[in-house]
Amino acid sequence: MAGTIKLRNFAVMKHAIRSLRKYITRYLVALFLLCFIVFGGGLTSCENRETGERMRFLLDSLQQANRNYEEFTSDSLQLELCQYFDRWGTRNERMKAHYLLGRAYHDMGEIPHALECYQQATEMADTTSNDCDYVTLSRIFGQMADLFFLQNLADEGEEANNKYIRYAWVARDTMAALYGYTQKSVPYYILRDTDKVITASYEAIAVCEKFNYPYTSAIYAPTIRILLASKKYPEARKLMDKFESGTDLFDKNHEIVHGRELYYYTGGLYQLGISNIDSAETCFRKSIKSGYIDLSYKGLLLVFEQRGISDSISKYAHLYAESHDRYVDDKNTVAIQQIASMYRYDSFRHKADTVEKQNASQRSWILFLLLCVSILTLSIIAVSYIYHVKNAKRKLKIERLNNEYLRIHHNYVTLSREYHELQLKELQDKSALKEDYESRLEEKMTEMNALKNEIEKLGATLKGLQRSDNMILLNGEAVVIRLRKSQRQLPDENDWEELRIVYKRLCPLYFSYITSNHELSIRDKLICLLLPLDFTSKELSVFFSVSQQSITNSKLKIGKKLFGGCSSNELGQRLKMIVID
Repeated sequence: MAGTIKLRNFAVMKHAIRSLRKYITRYLVALFLLCFIVFGGGLTSCENRETGERMRFLLDSLQQANRNYEEFTSDSLQLELCQYFDRWGTRNERMKAHYLLGRAYHDMGEIPHALECYQQATEMADTTSNDCDYVTLSRIFGQMADLFFLQNLADEGEEANNKYIRYAWVARDTMAALYGYTQKSVPYYILRDTDKVITASYEAIAVCEKFNYPYTSAIYAPTIRILLASKKYPEARKLMDKFESGTDLFDKNHEIVHGRELYYYTGGLYQLGISNIDSAETCFRKSIKSGYIDLSYKGLLLVFEQRGISDSISKYAHLYAESHDRYVDDKNTVAIQQIASMYRYDSFRHKADTVEKQNASQRSWILFLLLCVSILTLSIIAVSYIYHVKNAKRKLKIERLNNEYLRIHHNYVTLSREYHELQLKELQDKSALKEDYESRLEEKMTEMNALKNEIEKLGATLKGLQRSDNMILLNGEAVVIRLRKSQRQLPDENDWEELRIVYKRLCPLYFSYITSNHELSIRDKLICLLLPLDFTSKELSVFFSVSQQSITNSKLKIGKKLFGGCSSNELGQRLKMIVID
């Protein structure tokens, strides 16, 4: 017996696990379909190999064109590359595609769009990966720094330039890193912080000289002008000597190469500062020939002011005023363009930030909904699993008690037979002592009473366990489900016969109670089979092709015949109680 129970317990648990697997499978399928719908069906076919090769060829071609300083006049190809590599490309390919799109906007004068693309490109880079393209990444930050400096955004430009230097060192691109050092003083020029300009310039000069950077001279001239403006003439003289002797920008006659003639104006400022008026005048006149009109007239005005020649002062003051007005007009035009560009950039950034916030909010809601659906689905699975296990255990308990009931009942019947046989034997056997039979009969009767009590207890327990089962089993039958689904169709005789068989099998006492009542018509009996299942008068009227009033009248007649009278609404509950009991 114990072995049988263990096997049954194992069978119940095995069935429960199988059901749990079914529920989990359904949950995963539902979750997969939900993700597919929410995220726009992103799980599509794999990348086309020929398309991939063509796109990578185009990406390499555009990158080579960019290296050759070719100007981009359209963004159509870059947009196509971004769209493709955002879906199929590696992190490096996505970074390059967005960088090239930024270069196109840069060449087309769309500075805000260019900066946005550069920013997106930097976000594509995976600096934790060993194959990160640090060369391209450093170039992107270099382009960003140039644009920020062009817009007089000192802090943003300094941050971008520092990253340009850092990633150039990581990429072992020494020339790029040293170029970044030559730009370290630019943000302080914008902020007019003279001391920091000088400090940054000396730092850059030291690093560039350490690595023999061929363009270190680009730092000397602006640094010398800052020192002269601060009246630090000895320091300026040291840098001038280093600049003039340590570079190949001067010929044998000590004349500077074409394109660098602004240095004459710098030399004139130095000579003026140490009171070499004649040398200063010579330098300023050389810078006039080179086209630096505004600064040269200013220098000559300072020269004649020191000499005290009023006619020359008046002459160069007038010339300087005219040239300076033209210079200011040109500079104002550039400033207005920069302000307009800055406004477009700020407006563009504001719109981009707004869209990003909306997307983030939408993603949060989607994740929240997925979480809620997951929790709800798991809860349903858990409840279903618990109910299934409990129901299986309950059925097992009913089966075990039923077997016990049958065993005890069989023992009771056997004992009862033995008791009657003993009574018969007592009557036939005249020689035996009467006390002997009486004691044995009393013993049998005691055993029978004990078994009878056990039978009653087990019967009560089984009845309590099976009460709710009757309605559950009835509602789960195929014929009942079919009747509920086909409420507008007339059931045929096969349906009614199947319903009778179901009641006879599951509720034999109730079926006998209804069918044995000869006062009820065939339709009344069928109504009595349907009412415990909560079918409404409207549904019954469809089944029997009569009016609802006719069904109500039939209910009243049934209630009078079965219970001596009850309302039509009460009849269904009374019949259900009989089914349950």
